[in-house]
Amino acid sequence: MFNQKVLVLLIIVTAVICLAYCINLFYFSSGLVQVRPISYESPILQIRRFEINGHDIMVFLHMQKTGGTSFGKNLVRNLRLERTCHKVVSTKSRFMCKRPNSDEFWLYSRYSTGWICGLHADWTTWTSCLPNVLKQRLSKDRLNKTKIFYITLLRDPVDRFLSEFKHVQRGATWISSKFICNNKPYNPPVCFKGANWSNVKLSEFLNCPYNLAFNRQTRMLANLTEIGCHNNDTKNFSKQYGKAMLESAKRNLRSMAYFGLVEYQRESQYLFEKTFGLKFKKKFSQVPVNETISSKAWALLTPRHLLQTRKVTRLDRQLYSYAKALFFKRLKYIERLTKAMS
Repeated sequence: MFNQKVLVLLIIVTAVICLAYCINLFYFSSGLVQVRPISYESPILQIRRFEINGHDIMVFLHMQKTGGTSFGKNLVRNLRLERTCHKVVSTKSRFMCKRPNSDEFWLYSRYSTGWICGLHADWTTWTSCLPNVLKQRLSKDRLNKTKIFYITLLRDPVDRFLSEFKHVQRGATWISSKFICNNKPYNPPVCFKGANWSNVKLSEFLNCPYNLAFNRQTRMLANLTEIGCHNNDTKNFSKQYGKAMLESAKRNLRSMAYFGLVEYQRESQYLFEKTFGLKFKKKFSQVPVNETISSKAWALLTPRHLLQTRKVTRLDRQLYSYAKALFFKRLKYIERLTKAMS
């Protein structure tokens, strides 16, 4: 009798394990696997194949000097697609990225749809602008079924800041960027007079209180609608405002289907491919640190300038530290999952 009970119990346990495995297999192959939310220790991660033939839309939130130009080109040139992105003859850098089964666009980025929501649109602007764009392009039925996948790249904050400084020094302004908050346009003050801020000195760049390079990644990933929109003085805002902006940026980063890190190109490529079920034709290349634009600025940094630079990137450094930990947790999770399913 005892042996029979043990046998029955073993059969039941085995059946339950097999059933759980089959359910897990089904959900993974169907693209419905989820990691339980929600904390820094247990990051949100949704692994679902990108339905390029369905209603999914990928939106690349491209922040200045985070390697977005190279990544954006990889999206339109380097992906293995049933229907490749075709170059637009009338422009040098635009591609038509349409679904294999229709003429709908599946990718919204600089090199596909152009700066459709403004030059280097941030989270606040994208989420305000994009619904109106899609209403004009999609039927009501398709719009209701559309799932939007935001993706982005982050970079070491000090390197990114110095790279932006060198870019502005060469004449870049991004003056045509749009800023929308609470559905209202906003025009932040600028740090220069005339056409641009070319040949600016690092001390001048660090001392302008309206410099949008300060904590740029945190501000661009935050939902500014939640915290009172833009703060003119980007250098000396209150601790409460900074804390709210940082927490908002972290929440939005967790909610993103994917983000990569400039300093980890191969890992970022692997994470993208496994997250969306899409493959790149060629491997991403890692630019040596000593060959980056920021490395030239590093060589000229005085201890005082370095201290100031770290101060004006304080929130970005906290965000990047958080992002790096989250990135590798996602990477390890996918590696374990992939190994278990092989």
